[in-house]
Amino acid sequence: MQTIFLSTSIIVLPLIIAPIVYFSYQKKSSFLLKILILCPLAIAFLNVLILFPIILRHKLVAFRFDFIFPHGISIYINELSLIMGFITTTLWLLVTFYSFDYMAGKNNLNRYYSFLLVSFTGCVGVAFAGNLLTQFLFFEIASLVPYILIIHDGKPHTITAANKYLYMCLMASLALFFSVVYTYFLTDTLEFAELKNLAKQGIVLPTSIFVSFILGYATKAGLFPLHIWLPDAYPVAPSPFGSLSSGIMIKVGIFGIFKLFFEIYDFNLINQLGWGTVLQVIAGITILLGSAMALNEKNLKKLLAYSSISQMGYILLGTSLLNNRALLGAVFHLFSHSFAKGTLFLCAGAIKQKTGNLNIDNMKGLGYKMPITMACFTISALSMIGIPPLSGFVSKWYLGLGCLDASMPLYLIILLVSSLMNAIYFLPITINAFFTSETQKKFTINEVPFKMLFSIVSLTFGTILGGVFRTPILILAKTAAKKLLI
Repeated sequence: MQTIFLSTSIIVLPLIIAPIVYFSYQKKSSFLLKILILCPLAIAFLNVLILFPIILRHKLVAFRFDFIFPHGISIYINELSLIMGFITTTLWLLVTFYSFDYMAGKNNLNRYYSFLLVSFTGCVGVAFAGNLLTQFLFFEIASLVPYILIIHDGKPHTITAANKYLYMCLMASLALFFSVVYTYFLTDTLEFAELKNLAKQGIVLPTSIFVSFILGYATKAGLFPLHIWLPDAYPVAPSPFGSLSSGIMIKVGIFGIFKLFFEIYDFNLINQLGWGTVLQVIAGITILLGSAMALNEKNLKKLLAYSSISQMGYILLGTSLLNNRALLGAVFHLFSHSFAKGTLFLCAGAIKQKTGNLNIDNMKGLGYKMPITMACFTISALSMIGIPPLSGFVSKWYLGLGCLDASMPLYLIILLVSSLMNAIYFLPITINAFFTSETQKKFTINEVPFKMLFSIVSLTFGTILGGVFRTPILILAKTAAKKLLI
């Protein structure tokens, strides 16, 4: 009963608070209203922490509300779900706290914070979904509600980018709807556990269902060739939401691919049919394409968006190699990428607030004006490159070993080339910030306000902690990888 209450409150509380915020928040909101916004997110974060020892003892949380039809709202929390839940609740709490200073004085704040809470429900709901119907409903929330946040400033180029995102999401939704309905028609069930048992028994769903699932999930994840919305949408969205989009929302699509491989189909069958090879090729192209497009990009937020495309390729590669260490690297990369890229987007927001632009050529000497922000940017960038002992190195280490376990050294070379490209486009920013000869090397501190700085430093600390220590996240990732391959 306790676990049911904990899990339900994580999902339901933000939905209850969102309309209150919408009708109450003004341009200059009260301290109590800000506390009201943070409360459901803080409670969700604490509840996830309470679930950690339960899941670490190899117990599962599973229950269902049958009020739609026999396959109603189903909640299922295992190791993989908890990792996704932890990442989502942590980033959302810190980014919302960051938003209080970043968004101060801007218009439509009631809309921004209320839809931010609803979007949270969508993302955490996908992570905790126990059947296809539940996943689809929350996927719709996590896909369509963010349109309101992307379009926030209402400028013409923002509307154009947001509309492209919306059309792509609608296409993804239709593809998933087709798959869900067709799956139910053929199997008379939508429960992941029952679908997995059918797959183990050799009951194979048609190829059209698999392809439709892939189209839906890959679009949301920004994978090649369905990535075209991502470089346009992220730069125009408010920076806090850009952090959540790159850190969490594209993971919704990747999380769906995990479910597809290991709970809707049998992963051995996927390999036998050659789909593993097809997706490995797509992953390799996504990795190199995203990195290559970032090389010549001068706008920092757009550079980060291209980088996110590449990083989603890492996770798809680890998933499609279908061996333990590659899958461990893919699961842990959910964490390492979310914290590092979340930090980088928050740093970009801080830079934009203080300098008024995001052209990386204009960031010379910025380390002497914003030393904490740029130090955090540097640490997170090094994690993205894969420098030890940061968390990005840990996930890439296991991904590399997984490539060799699969006897595919070509993909290890792709990972190394991508890391080199990461270094080429990230390191000059840091070098210009701290070591350019044009600066007088005199500190004239002009940092962002405390709330913004606190969130940036906290996420950076997580990036360091995840690489240095054997954290519960790594323990859960190892267990999750083993269980998925059973």
